[in-house]
Amino acid sequence: MPFPSSTSGNEGRLRAPASPPMIRLPLSGVLNMASAPEVLRRVHRAVASAPRGTCVVLDLDDVVLLAAAGLTTLVAARQFGRAVGVPVRFVCTQPRLVKLIRQCGLEDELPVHHDAPTAVRGLPPAPRSPQ
Repeated sequence: MPFPSSTSGNEGRLRAPASPPMIRLPLSGVLNMASAPEVLRRVHRAVASAPRGTCVVLDLDDVVLLAAAGLTTLVAARQFGRAVGVPVRFVCTQPRLVKLIRQCGLEDELPVHHDAPTAVRGLPPAPRSPQ
């Protein structure tokens, strides 16, 4: 038996909770001493251009090599975001990279999430603009 329809069309609709907007920044290839300056420039541009309430999500799924300088770069990216009030989060589904981060003792500084919606969960939604 179908659900009865309402006359206004608004009763019974569930509104999804608002999530913060995000800037997704995919990283790929080798993340080492040679690539670190360019990665930091990209992160700084993304963080600097992020509107208030926006999160920057670094997607590590296409990174093939994460060297010590790459790990340092990711830590610096998060610290820069913190300093200017823009959350920087990490997404990666590669078990070997997640394991590397954990083995280096950086899981607290570089918490890795399986997808972008999970990465921004718990952040406050973007502030509404006055109308």
